[in-house]
Amino acid sequence: MSNRVVILGDTHLGARSGSGKFSRFFNRFFTECLYPYVKKHGIKEIYQLGDAFDSRTSLSIKAYHACKHQWFDPLAELDVGMHVLLGNHDILHKNTLQINSPELLLGEYQNIRVITEPTKVGDFDIIPWICSENEDYILKEFITRKDRASFCLGHFEFSGFAMHRGGEVMNHGYSADLFSDYEMVFSGHYHHKSQKGNILYVGTPYEITWADYADPKGFHVFDLNTGKLEFVQNPFTMFARVVYNNGWSGDISTLTDKFVKVVVQEKSWSFSFLFFFNTPGNIVTGK
Repeated sequence: MSNRVVILGDTHLGARSGSGKFSRFFNRFFTECLYPYVKKHGIKEIYQLGDAFDSRTSLSIKAYHACKHQWFDPLAELDVGMHVLLGNHDILHKNTLQINSPELLLGEYQNIRVITEPTKVGDFDIIPWICSENEDYILKEFITRKDRASFCLGHFEFSGFAMHRGGEVMNHGYSADLFSDYEMVFSGHYHHKSQKGNILYVGTPYEITWADYADPKGFHVFDLNTGKLEFVQNPFTMFARVVYNNGWSGDISTLTDKFVKVVVQEKSWSFSFLFFFNTPGNIVTGK
């Protein structure tokens, strides 16, 4: 059995109002990127760091149906276990984790374990979203105990990090110093992959909004024996940007089924411009 595990960020199943286009795009990551890698390298454990589902209050049946047979069924068939910790999007109420979508929707899968309270699993301390219900126990007891694990997995809101690439750095949230005794802290929640000290925000596995454009997405592979961390980039993107200056030298086939922003610097012939970009499958969302 492999001594390596996959660490996977926020997946936000049902995002973009359950859009079928986005469901197919998300599915492609699992069927053509993550699961082939897992199968090839004999990996048997995945740790998903919260916000498995997108909406706190409702579920897109369309999106769940579209993803269930691509995400969760193959995982069971591959005999791969997945630990899913609760993120803030997974819970109905802000002050308690008691009602949550992963427990309600993933209970049929014996290979999936939903983490609803701070738990030690091997070399990992796994901590779900911190709220008023569990804050004192987590900060004053769980992470300060003598037998804490070497590494920590969570869905944390630390100050000093950006939610998206180039975005505003958050000036609220917990101080990373509270978790300084861990060798490494892997966190979901912020969608941009970034690291400061021992805190690593793993980022989302795929693009979800325009804020994710040109920001490398994927998953991490962590070797429990050596501590080596590898980032495996997702080759698929949903958003593209084209700069048009009386023509464009790129391959228009690469824009099929993507959301495209066109920046027009010069267009002497409007007919040529419209003909060039009026390709089935392209969605032009701006100029």
